[in-house]
Amino acid sequence: MKSPKILLFFLITLSMLFAACSNNSGNLQSIAKLNWLLGSRIDTANNFYESWENSGDSMLIGTAYQIENLDTIFGESISIHKNNNKWEYSVVFDSVKTVFTLENNPGDSLVFENISNEFPKRIIYLKKNDGSIGVILENPNESDNRVNFNFTPLK
Repeated sequence: MKSPKILLFFLITLSMLFAACSNNSGNLQSIAKLNWLLGSRIDTANNFYESWENSGDSMLIGTAYQIENLDTIFGESISIHKNNNKWEYSVVFDSVKTVFTLENNPGDSLVFENISNEFPKRIIYLKKNDGSIGVILENPNESDNRVNFNFTPLK
């Protein structure tokens, strides 16, 4: 009688371990699709900097800031992580957190949206062949509410 119980316990434990490893492996594979964001970049036209790094195996954390006359005039904390199987882009500015949800499949472009945010309602990242990254902050259907960045790697 004890053998079937031990075998059942072993099979349940093994199944749980396999499921946990499979789930973690999925996170690693998914986060790898965002690794092109990693590093520090500058938009020289706007003196705007953005920097991303891995935080564990399922999150990217970063900072975005603008410098004018050697003073930081704008700064925010940014992160990308999974929440309920959806990628979220979080921005913390002046202790207020705003969350955008990824609307496309991760690849050479990332489209994050939060239609209830005043500006921007959409943040778009575009991977370019030369190693630079284009970023567009916009309110769709409002051409006057659009900001473009061209981030090149810092040397």
